Amino acid sequence: MICINQVLNNFLKQQGDWKRYLMANWRSIIGAIANHASIEKIEGETLIVSVCDSTWLQELYLLSPILLNKLNQALDQPHLKKIRFKNKLNKPAFNEKKCSQKEKNNHPPHTLTLREKYALKNIHDAELSQALQTFLIRCYEVKHL
Repeated sequence: MICINQVLNNFLKQQGDWKRYLMANWRSIIGAIANHASIEKIEGETLIVSVCDSTWLQELYLLSPILLNKLNQALDQPHLKKIRFKNKLNKPAFNEKKCSQKEKNNHPPHTLTLREKYALKNIHDAELSQALQTFLIRCYEVKHL
């Protein structure tokens, strides 16, 4: 049995309406990145993407050649030449806490290595040591998002 979604996607591809196809299939093309970025508009051969925060904006900018290739492979021919990213804070579609909580639940909490514990133990200011430990754990959690 053929799903209506497949029929519609094939029809859009055949009609050459690549912009609608790209918007309709954004999540399936780029995967989990869609939790943090959405298509704002397409201007000619340039895709403009809204990103939930500056960290993701920087990361996606560095990955833009790979993303551009992946997006063009999903289309019938390479229509896109450039991707521009915009930081869209406070956009309702990007509830950062919601996105982060979902992803944090997929990873076990990080534990410090013996070397890290030893380094923190040598800091005599307890408040500073605790702050550095919390910061280090947060860095590991963000790295795994």
